[in-house]
Amino acid sequence: MENKAGAGGMIAAEYVAKSKPDGYTFFMAANGPLLYSPIIFNRDSYHWDRDFEAVTSVSMTQWCCRFVQGYRSKQSLNS
Repeated sequence: MENKAGAGGMIAAEYVAKSKPDGYTFFMAANGPLLYSPIIFNRDSYHWDRDFEAVTSVSMTQWCCRFVQGYRSKQSLNS
């Protein structure tokens, strides 16, 4: 296992995208480095739909809101 840290996952994504398909190279990432970072940072070094093949879904993350007492006047989402 080799960890390619940096640039919010873009260094690892670029490394894997440019690697020869050998059956041993595996890239596990969230949506950020794959989908959003190339758009936000205007980099065209890899394309998620062309350079990667989805194997499985590991987890699903739901959006949530957290209210801290003192920062709001309402006591519940309904009120």
